[in-house]
Amino acid sequence: MRASHFLIMTLLLGASSLATSQTAKDVDKTVDAWKKSLSRAFDKDARAILVDVDLSKAPIAIKKPLSNPFGEAMMAAFMNRTYLEGTEYITLSRSREHMLSAESIASRTILDQLLALGPEVIQDLSKGRHFSDLPMESQVAFARIACSLQPGMVENMIAGEDYEVKVQVVPVLQYVDPKDQLRHSLPVPSKANPMRLNRGVAPAPVEPRKQQEGFPLATKGDLDFGKGDLVSLSQLLNKAAQKFKIDFDYDRRLAGTALFIKGQWTKEGLTEALATVYKIDPPKPPVNRLSVREGLRSLLEGPLAGLLDGNLWADEKDQPTARELLKGKDLTYEDLIKKSPSWAQYLDRGALTPGSLVSLRLGLQLSVTGAGTIPLANSVANNETQTLPVTTRNEAGFIIVP
Repeated sequence: MRASHFLIMTLLLGASSLATSQTAKDVDKTVDAWKKSLSRAFDKDARAILVDVDLSKAPIAIKKPLSNPFGEAMMAAFMNRTYLEGTEYITLSRSREHMLSAESIASRTILDQLLALGPEVIQDLSKGRHFSDLPMESQVAFARIACSLQPGMVENMIAGEDYEVKVQVVPVLQYVDPKDQLRHSLPVPSKANPMRLNRGVAPAPVEPRKQQEGFPLATKGDLDFGKGDLVSLSQLLNKAAQKFKIDFDYDRRLAGTALFIKGQWTKEGLTEALATVYKIDPPKPPVNRLSVREGLRSLLEGPLAGLLDGNLWADEKDQPTARELLKGKDLTYEDLIKKSPSWAQYLDRGALTPGSLVSLRLGLQLSVTGAGTIPLANSVANNETQTLPVTTRNEAGFIIVP
């Protein structure tokens, strides 16, 4: 039986995540697509690499080989994988993190990364810092959030294009929609977040540069997978057992899980890498809005306290200061519009009546900005001769609201 057919049968009969309706031919195509995609992506990296592959999903599109660890970490993030560089190998294991779809989880992620950077770096972020100046973990976390808001940034991120990351305080309007009784938050025009009628092209980051290219040297080992192969766990362990003259004791329910593996491996390196891919992390407490509020206050009363003394507004006069908004300011929608007439066209007037109570609060905005434009997801423009993609500024912003 050919090795590829053995893999297909193992994946169909073992503990794979594939739908039972898939045929062996379907699986064969999926396996081949993943193998080609990952072999191309890691072509320039000679290190030993192990990737946990979910064959129920299509491989991420990689047009050319990745040129540095940053690109690999970005690709891992968009595959929902955790990127780990060991002493002899790198692994991309299925992420135990929650997907960043929930607002409070994304907010908590940003706050945790900011608090881990240290006071001096946090203060520098208020002026803007290059992505490449930050620790890899912070780069990946911020990139995932930015690309979830602007999918058009994904290709640039993976290619190693540099971005500027900046944090600023912004006023946020909060109100309860009488239709659904849900609380809504939206930024209002301010110095850090002006109303943009013409999006135009975003300015390039200060001294734009690419991420440093190149990879660490490869570690030599007796078990060689060359440029890469996609195998089941049972296949991998059988081959390793023959080469290293040892037996592996593992949960046979995992026998059919798919792995991409390349490079040369030692017995110790392979054992450590497999333990990383299949480990179970201890439980974590759930994320909630209270923890986000506490983290935000820690930053604004600590390393980012200087932002509270700056000019918050673009052109409106007699507006509350940042310190006042930190405590919150309640007023009616009618009073708000009387004070700032230009906001009327910006706010959702359908959900607000003159007597609606609103609240102005202080939020923290994380912005990620690159040079030029990016395609706007799922948007095209038609003219008389052709269909053209719609582009937008190469930037994304996420606001943490209290």
